[in-house]
This record gives sequence, C-alpha cells and structure tokens, in this order.
Amino acid sequence: MAKLKKKNKKRSPIIVIMVLILVTLISACVLSLIGVGGYKTSIANGGLETSLVSIRNPLSIKGICALVSQSVNNFLNFKPLIYFLICIIGIGVLNKSGLLDAVTKPFKNVKINIIIFMTFIISILFTYFGEYSYTMLIPLTALVYKKLGKNPILGVIICFIGITACYGTNFIFNYDDFSLGELTKASATLEVDKNYKFVLSSTLFIMISSCIILSIIGTLISKKTLEMNIYDVKKEEQEEAIYSKRALLFSTISFFILLGFIIYLVLPLKLPGAGVLLGNGKTYVERLFSTTSPFRTSFSVLFVLICSVCGVVYGFISKNFKNSHDFGSSLSSLSGFIGSFVVYSFAISQLVSIVSWTRIGEVISYRLIEFMNTLQFSGIPLIIVFFLVVVIISLLVPDMYTKWTIISPTIVPLFMRSNITPDFTQFIFRAADGIGKCLTPVFGYFIVMLAVIDYYKKDEITLGGIFKKMLPIVLTLAGVWILILIGWYVIGLPLGVSTGTTL
Repeated sequence: MAKLKKKNKKRSPIIVIMVLILVTLISACVLSLIGVGGYKTSIANGGLETSLVSIRNPLSIKGICALVSQSVNNFLNFKPLIYFLICIIGIGVLNKSGLLDAVTKPFKNVKINIIIFMTFIISILFTYFGEYSYTMLIPLTALVYKKLGKNPILGVIICFIGITACYGTNFIFNYDDFSLGELTKASATLEVDKNYKFVLSSTLFIMISSCIILSIIGTLISKKTLEMNIYDVKKEEQEEAIYSKRALLFSTISFFILLGFIIYLVLPLKLPGAGVLLGNGKTYVERLFSTTSPFRTSFSVLFVLICSVCGVVYGFISKNFKNSHDFGSSLSSLSGFIGSFVVYSFAISQLVSIVSWTRIGEVISYRLIEFMNTLQFSGIPLIIVFFLVVVIISLLVPDMYTKWTIISPTIVPLFMRSNITPDFTQFIFRAADGIGKCLTPVFGYFIVMLAVIDYYKKDEITLGGIFKKMLPIVLTLAGVWILILIGWYVIGLPLGVSTGTTL
C-alpha cells in the first residue's frame, strides 16, 4: 500500500517543468519589483564599459505581451528539437537495416565495466561536434545498449554525463575552444598583456590526461551507483535482422569513402570542390569552425547522410531491405522518440525564453562576479571559488558562449593579476561549465536525455528520479575535476604546447 501511495505521488516531467516556469515567473517578478540588478562589464570601443542591468518583470503588460508573442518562435527556433528530428532519421535507417545489430554483435559478451568505459570515451570524443553530439549520440547509445542486452537507460545516463560533465576535455579541441579563445584573447590583451595570443593546443596535455582520468573514475562510480536492476534487460520479441559479413564489408567501405569525401571538402586545396565546406576567416581553424562554416552548421546533415548510405548498403545487400518501401519506412521507424520530445521541447523552450528575457540569469551572474572581485583570494582558493561560481551560474545560463561573454572581461584579468594564465582560466571555466549543465533542466539538451528515457520507461520517469541517479556520479566527477585542476596548478605541469598554469 505504501509503495502504491509513493507511486501515485510521482509527477510527470512536464508538470515539473510547468512548475519551474511558474516559479521563475514569480521570482523574476518579485526581484524586478524590488529593483534587483547587476553591473555588466563588457568589451566595447577598445575598452571596458560598465552598465547597470536590471531584471525585467515578466508579469507586467510589456512582459506578458513579449513572452506570449515570442512563444511560437521560441519553439520553432529551439535548436535541440531541430537537430534531434534530423538525426533520428539516420539512426532509424541504421536500426532497421540491421547494420546496428551487425556492428554490436561482437560486443554482446563484453563485461559491463568495459561497455561503460567505452561509452564515456566515445561520449567525450563526440564533444568534438559540440552540441550536435547530444542529438547524434544519446538515442544511438540507447539502441546500442538494447542490442547488447543492457538497459538502454544506463547508456543514456552515462552518455549524457560523459558529454556534459566532460565537455571541457577531449583528445583534440572542438569548435567551442576556438570561439571561447577569441573572447579570452580579447579580455587578456585589453588591460594586462597586449602580446597574449591564444593557441588551440595550449591545453592539450591536461585535456588528454583528464579525459582518461574522468573516464576511469566515471566508470567505477557509475557501476557502483547505477547497479540496481539497470544492467541486463529481458530480451524482447522482435524480428531478427539478417547478419551478412559481405554486407558489413561493403557498408564499411561506404563509410570510409564518405568520410574521405567529407575530409576532401574541408581541405584548403586548390582542387575542384576542395574546401567548399569551409567558411570565412584568416586561418584554417577559423574557416573550419567559424559561424559561417558550412562544415560546422551541417554536422547533423552529414551524420544522417553517413547513417543512411551505410544503412542502405547493408540493408539491401543483406536483404533486410527487400524493396524501396522497407527503406522508406525505416526513415520514420523511430518516430516513437519524437512524441514526448516535441512536448518537452515546447515547455523547455518557454522556460529558457523566460529566463533569457527576464535576464534573471544574467543579473545573478553579474552579482556573483562582483562578489568574486571583492574577495582577496589567489591561487587554490581562487580556483575553487571560481569553479563553484561557474557551476551556479550554469544553472540559469547554460549557454557556454553567453556565459563566457559575461565572465571573461572581468575574470581573465583577475586571474592574470593572480599570476594564472588565461588558458588555464578558460580550462577551469570549461570544466565547471559542464558540471553545472548536468544539474539544470534549463539546459536545452537535457531534454534529449529526458525524452529518450521516457521512451523506454513510459509513465515511470520523473525528473527527481533522473537527478537522483545522476547526482552521485556528477558530484564525484566535480570533485575529480577540482583535484585535477589543483594538482596541475600545484605541481606546475604544462597545460599544453608551451603553456603552463602560471604566467
């Protein structure tokens, strides 16, 4: 009877999100009425400018009109929804063609420790694709775990934490490093060191090391905390896909041909068609990762192209696809993922819009930065305080670029005056940013995980339940991040090529 009552108390995630929207509206209204604001420091006209930013009242006539009129556009412009809808097409083809079964077949007897570790490593590697990694990898990981006879919810949670909490690390830089580096350079050269130059390889050593350390610790704590009935699952009755070595061989060849073709399109060669996916910029890296780069803006389309071509090759050769109708139906085979995702997207897009329009997150950020400026800290205390401040800010301002735009003009010079390099400052920010985004539903890509879990665990999913499973892992990784940062600083190890923690 007690269990029944407890079950009845469960609240649907959509109800919780609606409550969060209501709480945000009321909080912003109260803070606006009492005149809460913060001083914004920004780079403008070759110097620093300070201006007062106040919280807007969403329950005023102006606020209600603005939020209501923007509600449809908020939904239509919600990037996670668009990216997810595109990626799910390609993953559906992989699944129905039997290619996913063929690829996962050799790993069915692999121990769970190794599977979790590989999930962490692959998730971290996929951060190279930035925010696209969530919509490409999370639903794919769920299917892979299901094929392996493991609970897909385990794979989804590990994948989300691996991408988010470890977003600041990798074996190579991603396009966010470039955009953040431009802001870091502008903040460092303005007042302190006009000769400072940001180099993408400046944190390469600490990135590679932290990638391995976090994956190992993440695997150990995940196995321990997610042990309850979450590993093996009952095999569902489903049509067995035909396995064909010949089809797998041709599909693999197709993959490498496509990969080689894409690489050719991003090489700055004076050959027909070469470099057409590059954008504008002075350097190759800028052309590859700038906002005008077709390569950067077409990750999801390229992903679908590769999945579809490889899936079609395997499907028709193996006879899993008997005709064009089979291929056509595979494109929408995972439409079950979409229903709850669309609903969550609408609700979260409104919550994100309210937080942004009211500027409640911005003002709290400015207040916290002002607080840091009043502290007479340096060295280890400064690193720890900054890490925690970024985690708190990330709860309401999850967008990395927006957050660093707010923080960098003040914090980068502050750390340089404390003898800490801008490169290390940016790395601390990236590490803390990922931890904070793991803990907030305001982060748009959180609902990718939410919707996929909802698909596999209908009517049983709660936001509290998800956070309860994630929290021990996220807090452990946060502690590991802090130890890595402090250890690197104390020992004085080089961050990367010709770069250290101190000036």
